[in-house]
Amino acid sequence: MIDINSSNNKIDTEVSEDKPVNQPENSKEEKKARKEAERLAKEKAKKDAADAKEKAKKDAIVAKEMAKRETEEAEKAKKEAEKAKKAKEEAERLANKKAKKDAADAKEKAKKDAIVAKEMAKRETEEAKKSKKEAEKAKKAKEEEKKAKKEAVEISITTKSETVKKKKTKKTSHKLYKGEVKLLILPPVDSKNLKELEDGLGHTKGLKILLTGGTADGGIQIVVSAVKPMPILNALREMPQVEEAISKDDTIHILLK
Repeated sequence: MIDINSSNNKIDTEVSEDKPVNQPENSKEEKKARKEAERLAKEKAKKDAADAKEKAKKDAIVAKEMAKRETEEAEKAKKEAEKAKKAKEEAERLANKKAKKDAADAKEKAKKDAIVAKEMAKRETEEAKKSKKEAEKAKKAKEEEKKAKKEAVEISITTKSETVKKKKTKKTSHKLYKGEVKLLILPPVDSKNLKELEDGLGHTKGLKILLTGGTADGGIQIVVSAVKPMPILNALREMPQVEEAISKDDTIHILLK
């Protein structure tokens, strides 16, 4: 009969006796596994460190690029701000320059307008003075014409009075005329007698008719020229067309028939 407990004890003893035999082999495997695990851990740590370093490097590059971009944008913004400031200053300068130019132009225009106004006022004053002088001249001419008519009437009356005397006695003048002599024929003037008088003067030796024209009172003025001293007054009195001829103020007044 076999004793089970005794057998088990034997088996246990055998197993117990085998363990010390396999223990160095297991320890070696564990050590190898541990080393492998450590190697893998180191490699992983190294890889993780490298990845972290690469990531940090990339992040640093990205951060640097972002910082650079932000700096450039800030510089760009600063330049644009300066450009805008300069543009504003230039616009203000041009506006001030234009305002000054406009003010100068306005001042120059006002100055020119003032000169023009002054010239116009001066011209108007001169024209007013001229008009006044012309009015005074016209007034004086009218007064002289009135005086001449009055004198003509007086001469006519005198002439008619002397004509009456002439019938009784014929006048003779010893006065001689040389150069230009004015002959004033008093109105009314008979055209036929006037023409015959002009023909007679034109045929008188040493006498030349220079000018013939009308007067304001309806008379005729004839200017003759004597090349040598001549008794023109006596010659006129001898003409059949002449009623009377008298000398007054170096002018011979003639009344035709």
